[in-house]
Amino acid sequence: MIFILAALYFSPSYAAFNNLTPEKLALAQQIVTLDNSRKMLQATIKSVMEQTRSKLPPDTPETFFSNLEQNIDQEKMLNDLVQAYGSIYSEQDMKALIAFYQSAEGQQVATKFPDIVIKLAELSSNVFSEALHKTLQQSQPSPAP
Repeated sequence: MIFILAALYFSPSYAAFNNLTPEKLALAQQIVTLDNSRKMLQATIKSVMEQTRSKLPPDTPETFFSNLEQNIDQEKMLNDLVQAYGSIYSEQDMKALIAFYQSAEGQQVATKFPDIVIKLAELSSNVFSEALHKTLQQSQPSPAP
């Protein structure tokens, strides 16, 4: 999910490529509201900010991070996510998703999913860091005998 949100944020808007009907857009907007996308997005941004902070020098001014966070257009990201739902799913699929998220089980999934996103970000970061470390070690020339 993090990678999807990041890809959406850095890609041109889906609206430029798709002529979605008002009905599909309304269904997609309903899904984004029901599935807790705003909280998932906030969790993703928090995780990315923490990762960014850990990669930059410790003396990086706090104003840099507050400016960075302010420059992240969450509304655009949510709109791009709405566009993605409308582009990827059929109306029938979106109606089924809405029915699911309106159920008790769906509400439980939506409530817990931001925690899954955070965990996925942590796992991805750890796996990537380990792979990077291993690759860097493999790239080092072998000592002469």
